[in-house]
Amino acid sequence: MKWPKTSIYSASKFGVRGFTQGMAKEYEKSNIRFYAVNPDLTATAMTDFEGVHPNKVAKIIVRTAKEDLGKKSGDDVDTKDYL
Repeated sequence: MKWPKTSIYSASKFGVRGFTQGMAKEYEKSNIRFYAVNPDLTATAMTDFEGVHPNKVAKIIVRTAKEDLGKKSGDDVDTKDYL
């Protein structure tokens, strides 16, 4: 396994998805929107700088915040779909 002992990290990512969906439902009658951005492998110290450059991921996060992706509140945004 290339990145051992990542079960806690993976579980927390899954928790963020559930939290995002719950908040979207809770605030569906407001103008507040919630999205879970799921970066693909991103070039950081955790990945030995393998993967997509963080600037590319950041641009997708900005597009998400601007609601340029046609997603509804509570949706996942998989960065690999926008690279």
